Amino acid sequence: MVFNYQLKRSRRRRSVGITIDPRRGVIVAVPFWASQGEINQVLKDKQAWIEEKLALLASQPAQKEKTFQEGERLMFLGREYQLRHDRELAKGVYLQAEQVVVSPGTRNDPRSIRKLIRAWYCASAGKILAERIAFYSSSLAVNPRRVAVKEHRRQWGSCSRKGNLNFNWKLVMAPIEIVDYVVVHELSHLHHLNHSKLFWEKVASIIPDYKERRKWLKNHGLKLDL
Repeated sequence: MVFNYQLKRSRRRRSVGITIDPRRGVIVAVPFWASQGEINQVLKDKQAWIEEKLALLASQPAQKEKTFQEGERLMFLGREYQLRHDRELAKGVYLQAEQVVVSPGTRNDPRSIRKLIRAWYCASAGKILAERIAFYSSSLAVNPRRVAVKEHRRQWGSCSRKGNLNFNWKLVMAPIEIVDYVVVHELSHLHHLNHSKLFWEKVASIIPDYKERRKWLKNHGLKLDL
């Protein structure tokens, strides 16, 4: 292997997961019982993908870790907003004109502010995704069993065999057309739980330019983070 990685073992994991983190590099999470030989084989199988992601990361400007001070920029639906503090408002986060306004209450440290902003993103994602899912579910004649908004390191969305959909809350940092692509992608899995030709035809029937949107997410996805 031509790259270094951090290895994390867990008794709860059932398979090997690989994450490319902008700050920590390659992270390999494995079941506690996984042998080094098994880990090496997975890394060998995924080597081209890992090197592609590392090259993409290296080509992009370094992401500065946010301190959540006034003036920092936050992304929401493809637009940049300036962060402003306002202790006169009730505790919470508000979108006002060109600003994201946070009122941290009695706790004004960066960790507490980040927690508030993350909760706001999650709530916003829940509302926006519910609207987009309702719209496209009708067009695709599907009805997901359950929809959840979570934090994922590798995935923007997923669909289970039971018809449950999961979405990454960070998705609402992207333009709405990218949100729509991911929503249609996962809803299409309710017809085809694979990435076959029929699956992509189903996606294209709703999002004809899905390849361009998919490429945007591939090139800019690492920037969608706190």
